[in-house]
Amino acid sequence: MLADAFRDYPVWLAIGPRRAAPRWRMVNRFYRGALARAGAHGAPLAASRADQLRGVAITYPAGRWPPPPASFVHEAWGVALSGPGAVLRGLRSTGAIDAAHPPGPTPSCTRSGSIQARSEAERAARCSPT
Repeated sequence: MLADAFRDYPVWLAIGPRRAAPRWRMVNRFYRGALARAGAHGAPLAASRADQLRGVAITYPAGRWPPPPASFVHEAWGVALSGPGAVLRGLRSTGAIDAAHPPGPTPSCTRSGSIQARSEAERAARCSPT
């Protein structure tokens, strides 16, 4: 579900392969790893309707972000398998995101996705502290 929601997300377009199918595989591997890491260190959430999965959110409770550096291997391998170009672009993107992150603990929602793609504004509203 996350790979379907984010395959054409601007960050993944900039980092991943140009062709849609290989990019989907990369994003799918990445989010499988992100869910594994969240299962160990965070709080992955799911929403369903009529027993059908409708959405996923990967969250980290206060004080649980960032998780141990070694836990990022779970998702990094998804990008690494797409080649050295994707790795370099991913590292640059991660550096820019980390540099812009506010210092100290903040309520946050790192990633969410649903079957129906959401606009960036809708995603930001869902992930903002209330």
